[in-house]
Amino acid sequence: MANDAAKKAAKAYAFWSKIIAAITAIITFLFVYFGIYGNDNFGMWSWIAYILIIITYWFSIRQVLNSIAGGLPKPEMFYDAMYTAFFVNLLMIWSPYFFWLLLWVPAYYGYKAYGFMSNMAGMAGMGQQDQGYGNQQQGGGRKRKKKRRRG
Repeated sequence: MANDAAKKAAKAYAFWSKIIAAITAIITFLFVYFGIYGNDNFGMWSWIAYILIIITYWFSIRQVLNSIAGGLPKPEMFYDAMYTAFFVNLLMIWSPYFFWLLLWVPAYYGYKAYGFMSNMAGMAGMGQQDQGYGNQQQGGGRKRKKKRRRG
C-alpha cells in the first residue's frame, strides 16, 4: 500500500513538472521575444523586475513540485506566487510598470504572517495586557469568620 502512494506521487510529480515547465517556457519565450527584443522601453528596472520574477519562479515551482513529490497537499502560498509571476510576466510584455503587481504577494503574506505570529503570541500569553491579577491581595487562603453578637 505504501508503495502505491509513492508511485502515485512519482506520477503526479512527473506530470506536473512537465506542465509547469511547458507553461514557464512558453511565457518566458513570449516575454523574451516581445518584451525584450520588441520593446524599446526595456531598461534597468525592467531587468530587475525580470530577475525577481525568475527568483519567484524558482522558489515557487520548487516548493510546489517538492510538495507533489512528497504526496503533500499543494501549498497555497506558492501557487499564488507562481500564478502571479506568470500573469505579471505576460503583462510586462506591454508595459514594465506591471511589475508592481508582483509586490502584492510579499505584502499579503507578510500580513498573514503577522496575524499568525500575533495569534501565536496571544496563545502563549505574550500579547495579553495585565488584567490586574497581580494587583489583587492574596489572603492566606482562609476567610475570617465574623463574630456574631448575641443580644
